[in-house]
Amino acid sequence: KVDTKTITNNETSTEIVDTKTVANNETSPEIINKEDEEKKSYKEEYLKKLDSLDEYLKTSVNGGSGTTIEMKEAENTRYKSWDDMLNEIYNLLKTQLTEDEMKKLQEEEIEWINYRDETAKNESKEFEGGTIYPIMYTSSLTKTTKNRCYELVNNYMK
Repeated sequence: KVDTKTITNNETSTEIVDTKTVANNETSPEIINKEDEEKKSYKEEYLKKLDSLDEYLKTSVNGGSGTTIEMKEAENTRYKSWDDMLNEIYNLLKTQLTEDEMKKLQEEEIEWINYRDETAKNESKEFEGGTIYPIMYTSSLTKTTKNRCYELVNNYMK
């Protein structure tokens, strides 16, 4: 049996008290801060959102008949989708993190952008000068950006 009651703390924070019946019929209150619960749900929500985006892009965005132009357009669509998601996550984190945490994240983002670009150069270097080069470069950007989305949600989102 779970009995949920809302109480107001004198320090202006609202808490939920869950009273659970334990094996010997005694009750044990669990206090959960509502803000923590809401932030936790963002993390879960965004992990599901990332998985859904990944599945959608794998099944719905393809290179058509395989011409270079179609493959390039498909990869650009995948990259833009992950980059848009990264910006959405970053903007949400601005509302969740403290000023110091956000400053640290901004510095980390600058390093990550350099890493992303260097990785794309290195991974596509062997194709330089070929028609597939821009596709391979963008593919690397896509993969790195997708990974960064998951990293931000798992490590920073509350």
